[in-house]
Amino acid sequence: MKPRVDYDKIAHLYDDDAMRQKQPDADMLALADRTGRRIRALDIACGTGNQLAANRLVAPEHLYIGLDRHGEMIRRAASKDRAIGWVHGDGAQLPFRDGAFDYVSNQWAFHHVRDKVGMLRETHRVLARGGQFTMVNQEPRRMPDWPLYA
Repeated sequence: MKPRVDYDKIAHLYDDDAMRQKQPDADMLALADRTGRRIRALDIACGTGNQLAANRLVAPEHLYIGLDRHGEMIRRAASKDRAIGWVHGDGAQLPFRDGAFDYVSNQWAFHHVRDKVGMLRETHRVLARGGQFTMVNQEPRRMPDWPLYA
């Protein structure tokens, strides 16, 4: 199935959009505070990496990995912070070992995921025992820029 939007072609527009997440992930930071441990965090569908880069600015001691299926998104993300691991891949086929992460997030992207069940299974697989998964999303038809996706 051909995607409705070619994110490789529009990646250069992402950082100009004020709606794109540019703040640290409060849930991940709260998990780190609660556990007192170094967190291994994965952001599935990380886009151009704004949130992971923001996380690392305030909490550089954690391990951050961003994954996106669009190569241009990953290239732009990598230009922001080379200390973050950037992976070009599919959330339904994660290239990580079982239990590799304490924290996994998927934010503002689940409506784009083709294999939702596969992504959720893979998320469960790579989460460490006692790990946390955070998903933030909204009904895409309520988004102001929905016509771009229709």
